[in-house]
Formats: sequence, C-alpha cells, structure tokens
Amino acid sequence: MHHALVECLLTMMPKPGRYKTSLAGVCISRVDAPMDRMPVLYPCGLVCVIQGVKHGYIGTQRLVYSPQAYLVTATPLPFESQIVEASSERPFLSLSLDIDAHDIRALTYQMEAHEVRVAHEEAEHDLAGVVRATPFDRRMQMSVLRLAQSLICPQEAAILGEGLKREVLYNVLCGPQADLLIRHSAKDQVSGRLADLIRHLNDFPQDKLTIEAMADRAALSPSAFFEHFKRATAMSPIQYQKHVRLHRAHHLLGNEGCSVGQAAEAVGYHSATQFSREYRRLFGHPPSQLQSV
Repeated sequence: MHHALVECLLTMMPKPGRYKTSLAGVCISRVDAPMDRMPVLYPCGLVCVIQGVKHGYIGTQRLVYSPQAYLVTATPLPFESQIVEASSERPFLSLSLDIDAHDIRALTYQMEAHEVRVAHEEAEHDLAGVVRATPFDRRMQMSVLRLAQSLICPQEAAILGEGLKREVLYNVLCGPQADLLIRHSAKDQVSGRLADLIRHLNDFPQDKLTIEAMADRAALSPSAFFEHFKRATAMSPIQYQKHVRLHRAHHLLGNEGCSVGQAAEAVGYHSATQFSREYRRLFGHPPSQLQSV
C-alpha cells in the first residue's frame, strides 16, 4: 500500500515543487534534496509524510516527522522546518489537507450522535501544545491512498473528493490526535476562543490589535491571555503577529507580484525600513531579493 501511495504522488509530481490539486485545501509536495532550516507558517491542518524525513523546530523543541506519519496543527503556527532525508531517487513526498473548525464540530457532533467514540482525553503534544505527529495505522493509510488516487482524475476529485477528505478527518478524530482538534474548535473553551483569535490574526494581519484588545476577544484578563497564548504558540502575541505579517508579506512578494512597499502596507507596516529590517531578520535576506526572483 505504501508503494502505491508513493507511485501515486510521483505520477502527479514529475518534478520537485509544491502543487495545488483540483481539490480545494489539498496540496502535495516533492523535494529532491535536503534543505536547511527555514521559517514556515503552517495553517490549521494535516500533513501526511509519505517518504523522507522532516524536522520541525519551535525554539529549542524539535519534532521529527518520519515516513508513514501524519502531523496535525490545531492552529496556524509559525516555526522552522528542515528536510533531512530526500534525494532524486527517493524524494521527500507529502500531502497536506487544510482543516476547518466548523467541519470538526459538525463531524464530531455526527459521530457522537451515532455513538462513535471520539477521543476526548488530553495527551502530551510534541510542540507548543498544538502540534503532534502520529504513525499511520492501516485505516488512515487506506484513506490517504484513496484521497491521493482521486486527485489524479479531476472529475473523480470533483465527485468524490469532499467525501474522501471527510473520511481522512474522521480517522483523525478516531485516533490519538482528536483532542487537539476538538479543544481548538470548541467555541466555549479557552483553547477554542484562542483558536478563533489566532485565525483572525492570520486572516487580517493588517489589523492593529493591542494585548488588551486580543485578551478581550479571548474573554481573558491580559495576564491570563498572555500565558495561554504563549503556551499555545510558544510565542508572545506580539511575536506571533509579527511572524504572521512577515509570512504573509513573503507570500505577496513571491506569488502576487507586489512591490516591497505594497507588501509592507498590506500587512500593516507603515515604515518600509522597519519592514525590510524585520523581514531580513526572519528570512535571512532582504525582501527586494525575493521580489527580484
């Protein structure tokens, strides 16, 4: 089954790169050589590592995602990633799936209505309380294979894709990562309110929110909010805002054809000099370098 999954992804990715598929929220990636640590911003979602090895870092913490494992991020999370095992003969291959909090709540409700066990117990998480990697079991592997096979044919993806995405999410909610997603999608829990705020910060990076305003949105005192937020992201709220803005600007420069000034203004910077300084500190090169590429 693993061989079939590898062959399926290689069929869709004859060359290295990150590919959007015909199914919304599903991307596939191929890397043919090891890569140094670099800043990334993962959305709330699922990453299935099919072949190769990748490391994720938040501060001094390290997460190893090995072949035949899936990684869940319960909130959008900036960290550093490094591909440590990849070659043209055995490329690093992955499939990622965005997850929406509404879908989690709806599926959890339906599962419980039919008395399907959903794991609510809390467990230790690998990074920052919102990231965990879990080996595939046979059911998860079969679900991911069916989803990947449907992507080869756009018509099949259009007809079956949403149901196959739902099947993958169902298997996550039956496994050890369920509590991560359930807690961060619940509107009446601190984790859920923080997740809503974090989604707002990602959707509207240009918004200028003070600590007090963010704490009010999360229905917490400023001191309690700061503590909960840092536990959830391994960053202070201001650091997190800065990372999100710079990652969004990075996307605008590299994919939308924006100028440095346009990208800076779009994410809430009023000083191009400050933007360029902070961008270079995070990515290791000035924004003009990416724009020229």
